[in-house]
Amino acid sequence: MGRHSGVWRLKVAPSGRYFHAIHRRPLRALDSPPDCAQFTEARSAMKKIRRAGGKVRLFAVRRLRLRRCRRMLTALTVASSPLIMPLAIIEPAWPEETQQARREPQPSKCDRSQFRVVLDIGHTADALGAISARNVPEYFFNYRLAAQIERSLIDDGFSKTVLLATRGPARPSLLDRVARANGLSANLLVSIHHDSVPDSLLESWEFEDKKSHFSDRFSGHSIFVSYENSHRDGSVLFGRLLGKELKDRGLQFARQYTQPIMGRYRHKLIDPDVGVYRYDQLVVLRATRMPAVLFEAGSIINREEELQMNSGERRDLISASLTAAVEMFCNRRRPNRFRG
Repeated sequence: MGRHSGVWRLKVAPSGRYFHAIHRRPLRALDSPPDCAQFTEARSAMKKIRRAGGKVRLFAVRRLRLRRCRRMLTALTVASSPLIMPLAIIEPAWPEETQQARREPQPSKCDRSQFRVVLDIGHTADALGAISARNVPEYFFNYRLAAQIERSLIDDGFSKTVLLATRGPARPSLLDRVARANGLSANLLVSIHHDSVPDSLLESWEFEDKKSHFSDRFSGHSIFVSYENSHRDGSVLFGRLLGKELKDRGLQFARQYTQPIMGRYRHKLIDPDVGVYRYDQLVVLRATRMPAVLFEAGSIINREEELQMNSGERRDLISASLTAAVEMFCNRRRPNRFRG
């Protein structure tokens, strides 16, 4: 115990259940014993606390000056029973420590091991999709990129990631992939594609003595969402997160979809900063019961961009972007409750 010249205050919380001790000044050495007045006054304060009802914890006496007694009670712990607990010393948290605690990273809200991403490989071996400027089927590009993204997500802790490949003609395969995705109770679906242009915009050339077509007018990636998806807000959120990650890595989105020249492929640009378009009629977006986006990774009908899409460097950028977007999306959203 120590000598003091300070003031102790009693503060009752609004609930009337908890009391906190506040010491205003430092302690000094004891040079005289306490007298009866101290204990009489302290006992009276404790009786008032007991009458407040409920559980009583740490407290101190409001403006209680221990005049004659040079001894000070640093804190009293009084249980709801008549027993008085041992004295406790309270150490205040300094502002520096508080600020340091606030700067420390908070635990992730996302359980990656339980968050399921379905990577839908656009098209099938029977319905190959677009043909590149060098006569390579889109399905080959889709499969290769989706497989790399799958590895990236699994390495990042998303161990339930599913690579979804379907078979058969175009229309039946669409219905099949929707049914399979819905049966997986997934948290997110990303359909991987590579872009082309309407036939009216194609030009002819020969590559390795074979006739082919190209269009170098447009390039870049595109992200599509459907407002008819049952998780529209989640779809738009992920689309924007993905678009931002791609933009931060220096990749540009395709801007031609707002132009009249695109005809029936013209779509509304809902985020002009990161290239998210609205495409309500896409079956794989409209009928799936989880947030879903269709990602056109780049234009393979553009001769220069086809070479870039074949490079490991470009695929690494895209994989890193999509993995980072999934991380942020997982942290910002609660797991979906699957709607059967």
